[in-house]
Amino acid sequence: MKKIFLSVVLLVNLFAYEVAPSWYPSTNTNTFIAFGDGKDFDSAILSALININNEVNSTLKITNLDIDILEEDMIENHFFIKIEYKSKTLLAQLTKDIKNLTFKGDEETDKYLLNTKLLKDLYSTFSYFPNISMDLNYLYFNENKYIIKSKDFENLLSNTTSPDIFLDLNDILISGETYFLKILPSYSGYVTLLQVTGTKDFKILFSNKLLRTNKATIYPNFKSSDGLEVVLSSGILSTKIMTMAVICQTKKEFSDRLSLTSFLNKIGECSYTSIVSKVN
Repeated sequence: MKKIFLSVVLLVNLFAYEVAPSWYPSTNTNTFIAFGDGKDFDSAILSALININNEVNSTLKITNLDIDILEEDMIENHFFIKIEYKSKTLLAQLTKDIKNLTFKGDEETDKYLLNTKLLKDLYSTFSYFPNISMDLNYLYFNENKYIIKSKDFENLLSNTTSPDIFLDLNDILISGETYFLKILPSYSGYVTLLQVTGTKDFKILFSNKLLRTNKATIYPNFKSSDGLEVVLSSGILSTKIMTMAVICQTKKEFSDRLSLTSFLNKIGECSYTSIVSKVN
């Protein structure tokens, strides 16, 4: 029988250029040093940030970042840069920016985000939920745009419970050990099951499966599979994974090419229960 894998991998972004300054790139680097190149200053910084974050896309506007320029050079109409990036967590950035602002409350904030650790931490500080939105690589608040770095994404996984669909799963999973999921809808509807890791790996396990009222389903099927298995790659000691069961009254079109935020935008009025598990 087969096992269903969701691997958690480390991504490495490598870059090269045929003609470059002697200092580019240097082997004498640490976590906060990055090299980049491009047609101009901003695209070179973006290239360096991509090397740090791996997820940042080309739409990033380089403004108000805590960056020190260590080296820069223009060779054959190509810009090279070496930066020191003083990384801050999303919580630290947001706490600083919302300190002196007032909000109406949680009715303005995205339902999914309300149940993330990040928003709960902000609530603990300010006693209200700031009106924050999210897309694939960024958070938005009060016309500010924040990069979601790898180390922050785990805090954007959400524990949400809906009476419309029950999901049974442990909050601790062991890498390499198999497990099964139990799904129980309170009404007949089309159910989609998916998982998202703390490194943004997105996988739909099944979609638009018609489940009947109060009829429990075990996934995967005992007869055809040994179970689900999360595998930590070498060098990763632990991570988090969010499992989500969504029930809709009509069929929706989904694919593994979706990001978490694009998936959430698609489900609209659907109900969901999600569980964040730590993988050791």
